Amino acid sequence: MHNIELSRRLLESDAARAALHGLIETTLERGGFEIQVNVAGRETLLDARDHPERHRNLLVRVSGNSHHFSKLSPTVQAEIVARSEHAL
Repeated sequence: MHNIELSRRLLESDAARAALHGLIETTLERGGFEIQVNVAGRETLLDARDHPERHRNLLVRVSGNSHHFSKLSPTVQAEIVARSEHAL
């Protein structure tokens, strides 16, 4: 399994979306069986932490499962925000 977390800005162009599509297709063609792609920007995550009522349906991946971000502990929320800090 591969987890990929991307900045929304990396998917703004047709070329970038085509590259992601190619990555997924190639992985599956070569025997990969699962890819989890997350596209939730740092700004969105911070706003969801501070204003959970605005983001009730925001799902994030934690240990291979989907969880509502607003229902996670502050420690886990902080870890997810930290993962997003490498984004452009």
